[in-house]
Amino acid sequence: MKKIFALILAAALAATMLFTCTAMAEKVEVVYDDALTLSMNYPEGYDVTTTNMEGVLMWLMVAQDETAPNFVMMLTVSEEYPELERLNDLTEEELQEMINALIEDLNNPTASVVNTGLGSKVIVIDEQGAEDDLVILESVYHGYDIVMYVGHNDGSTITVADLQAAMQIHTDMDFIESK
Repeated sequence: MKKIFALILAAALAATMLFTCTAMAEKVEVVYDDALTLSMNYPEGYDVTTTNMEGVLMWLMVAQDETAPNFVMMLTVSEEYPELERLNDLTEEELQEMINALIEDLNNPTASVVNTGLGSKVIVIDEQGAEDDLVILESVYHGYDIVMYVGHNDGSTITVADLQAAMQIHTDMDFIESK
């Protein structure tokens, strides 16, 4: 999984060569396909780069402190759930099917469903390995898939504080649909 996280980081860095917007404040707003604007807060001490390539809006949040986690967040139009408002609208069986599909190719995953500060469900997948630890947060909002990868450069274990920071980013996102 460490290789996947490294590949995602490498792809994000390569993509920034084409189109980037580096944020120096604690809030960033990005327009996605002229359909909506996403406003997001991020923790202090992070350099944030946004990229919009081929229908994928990506944020790379790199910590200035090497002991802090890095975050990669991606937003795409949901192919499987284009009409879904939130994960809360799925039945328990549908939610379990989604979790099963998400963990299918992972080596040693654990999955749980948690609520953001605003009550929206988020699937949290923790893949623990001998070499690294990676946490994936997955949610759907108004037909958009939102995926966040949380990991440390050195592969160290994700802490409760790291997860709290990731959940806070999710909670603070604002979707402003274009008129």
